[in-house]
Amino acid sequence: MAFPLAGLETDLRSRPRGQLLKWVGNKFRQAHLIAGLLPESIDTYYEPFVGTGAVLATVSPARGVAGDSLPVLIDFHRLVQTKPEQLVTHYSTTREQILERGRVAYEEVKERFNAEPNPEDLLVISRTCYGGVMRFTRDGRISTPIGPHTPMPPEKLATYMVDWKNRLKGTSFVNRDFRETMAEAGDGAVVYCDPPYLHGQSILYGAQDFRTGYLWTAALEAVERGARVVVSIDGWRRSGAKKIALDDIPEGLFARELLIERGGCMLRRFQMSGEDMQAERVADRLLLSW
Repeated sequence: MAFPLAGLETDLRSRPRGQLLKWVGNKFRQAHLIAGLLPESIDTYYEPFVGTGAVLATVSPARGVAGDSLPVLIDFHRLVQTKPEQLVTHYSTTREQILERGRVAYEEVKERFNAEPNPEDLLVISRTCYGGVMRFTRDGRISTPIGPHTPMPPEKLATYMVDWKNRLKGTSFVNRDFRETMAEAGDGAVVYCDPPYLHGQSILYGAQDFRTGYLWTAALEAVERGARVVVSIDGWRRSGAKKIALDDIPEGLFARELLIERGGCMLRRFQMSGEDMQAERVADRLLLSW
């Protein structure tokens, strides 16, 4: 089945029509708030932890550099730029198999991905696993079970692909350490960082090696070169009862600190199997260097 991927208008600097990868912790719901705080004039926009790219797609920079340490994520974004039809067709075919054979077909996709990570199966898993909780084991294998929901229709996904392809056309994607990406940012640049969070980061791919001290050093050096730096990081959890300490930030690095509420914690929802989530609401800190 063919899916038309042309002819739709993109309303830039607003949030995309919908998210492509469904991934717990992504900033899709908050992307327009974050993008709205950035300068209107940006020489080059950098995202060293691009992840699912929600803020990147909302900013839709004329010139951008987006990096990630997970190669398959970079491969995915490059396919959205160049061959979105390939992603939608694979999703449509595999979705039908999962609807027909359920968990057995889902586990086949998961095993295929774990044997050879690829962007096509990543998309399928993210949209069919439980709540978008992309849980990785320490050896890099996805372990999340199938979800109870009906996956998004491919026709709807195709319209999202058009929008995202338009939004990402000015961005170069790179698979590398965040420090290398941030080292390029100079005068007139804006750097938005959404690093692995301190709370619960052990289940995130590659997060075991992340240290906030490296991030603060890279941010301070970028600011000294004239870049503006924004960081999303832990704020509070358990509806404010637990505040995550950030004691190692260099004095004077950030001029402002804002809180953006994110609603219920999906990781806890996954762990609590549908119990009352009223006491599990979370908020992020947004740190700005200006």
